[in-house]
Amino acid sequence: MTLSALTVGEMFSVGGITTLLGLGMTFVVLALLIVLIMFINLILKYLTQWLDKSKASSKAKKASAAASLTEEKIPEAEKSETDISAEKMLAIRSAVEIYLRENANDGKKHDNPEIVSVRKL
Repeated sequence: MTLSALTVGEMFSVGGITTLLGLGMTFVVLALLIVLIMFINLILKYLTQWLDKSKASSKAKKASAAASLTEEKIPEAEKSETDISAEKMLAIRSAVEIYLRENANDGKKHDNPEIVSVRKL
């Protein structure tokens, strides 16, 4: 059946049905998109919580490892071998600070380096 064979009333009814179907499909698709966005938001929320927990646990592990390294004691034999004067220690400290200032390529501040031990090579 062609459009020219329809009466004016039938043309309006076909046009109205087509309009209602188009509007209905548009709102259904918009509703599905809103639900999809809410679902993605929920997934991202749980992922960020999980990542924060994993980062916190890795920081805690690193902190405990660093604490265990700093708690290690230097044996007494090494301490007695490396007894140096305060002037030499000051010279070593200033040399280390100058070296760190000139060669700091990692973007971190190296203001207060801590010299743990000094050995004669």
